[in-house]
Amino acid sequence: MTTVQDITTYFSSDAVGNFKSAITQATDLLAQGDLIGAYGKISGSITVLGAAASPMLPLLAIPYQIVQNAANILKALSKQGAEIGIISKVAFGLLGAAQLAGRSVVDTAQTIVDAAETGDPISIASAIVNSPAHLT
Repeated sequence: MTTVQDITTYFSSDAVGNFKSAITQATDLLAQGDLIGAYGKISGSITVLGAAASPMLPLLAIPYQIVQNAANILKALSKQGAEIGIISKVAFGLLGAAQLAGRSVVDTAQTIVDAAETGDPISIASAIVNSPAHLT
């Protein structure tokens, strides 16, 4: 039998030690006032379930591995941040590029505004035509 079949049998069978039998016997013992006996039946039944499910215990390692992998990623990222690792370099590179592009757009806009205030259409046209060159 497989583990799944053992567990299915535990919950569906009326055999002594299985869930249905243990619940029936525990209920009868409780009705007679025997709390210790009822506890013994349930406890024994849980032991049977544990024995049936024991081949599945290695599956408990999966959540541990998932959490450990997440912890390793966080550790690597924090270490790179402290040592100015590759992630920090890329982030600062992107930030620098965005700041330079923003400054170029603002410089072009300021040139257009200044030319408009003086009424110089040639300077306005020149600023618009030359704006892509400022972004490179």
